[in-house]
Amino acid sequence: MGGKIEVGGDWQELQELECQVAAGAITMPTDEVHALLRRIGNQVGLARSNVEAGLVDAEKTKELVILLRTTIKRASRRYGEALLEATRLAREGKLGDGRKILAEVAKNEKVRFFADLARTSLDQLGDERNDS
Repeated sequence: MGGKIEVGGDWQELQELECQVAAGAITMPTDEVHALLRRIGNQVGLARSNVEAGLVDAEKTKELVILLRTTIKRASRRYGEALLEATRLAREGKLGDGRKILAEVAKNEKVRFFADLARTSLDQLGDERNDS
């Protein structure tokens, strides 16, 4: 499964790299940048071969940074939308339907952090057997 996900650390560094890419400030990525991108690639479910292909030169590394950030943003959006919908359904008395939405995200999300959040939210949403 991999190690602890450093959302505040690794993902913050990735966001800073994305800003550098946008400003054209990255010329030759360092070994530390490569290690960061490998860790994040693992965290977001990107195949190792795809990550390694993104480390062959500066241009490919820039593309990899953008891909990783896009992957995280999309996963965040999927989780957020699912949580809002599940909460709305639960408030309408359709707890089972809300739970199904979060369960799907928990089951199918490739970005482990958001899959874990979905599982936690599912637990917090409650159990339809206890909803009387």
